[in-house]
Amino acid sequence: DRPFLGPNYWIIKNMGLLLPKNLLAKILYIILHEIVAFFVITQYMELYVIRSDLDLVLTNMKISMLSVVCIVKVHSFILWQKHWREVLNYVTAADKFERQSDDPIKSKIVETYTRYCRRLTYFYWALVFTTFLTTTGTPLMRYLSSSTFRENMRNGT
Repeated sequence: DRPFLGPNYWIIKNMGLLLPKNLLAKILYIILHEIVAFFVITQYMELYVIRSDLDLVLTNMKISMLSVVCIVKVHSFILWQKHWREVLNYVTAADKFERQSDDPIKSKIVETYTRYCRRLTYFYWALVFTTFLTTTGTPLMRYLSSSTFRENMRNGT
């Protein structure tokens, strides 16, 4: 259906960035996005509570800032949804037009460019997933690797 944007379209659709036509599914995706936004707000409330411990503030601030950037991107994508759909449809139509060519050189260029873009997309999503794992896994790794940290967690310091 979308020979050039296939993987990109699949991920943004399945992550709820392109809201479905089904009203119930649309509402569920919006609720999910808002729950995540609420969680980010609570991270900043926690920063206020721990403001006297600079080390803890700096540790939490890295995650909080990354979270805000992600939330702003998601909400702007959803708010500008109509325009993003127009862009996706235009690129798909232009790509399909170019693929109709009988010129083998032109077809080779389109296929090479498509492979390059797919590779770039897969590496980008690998980077996003790795960032997610390190961001969410750092507290667990710290807990598992440091007996001092575990002791401090137990006694509340």
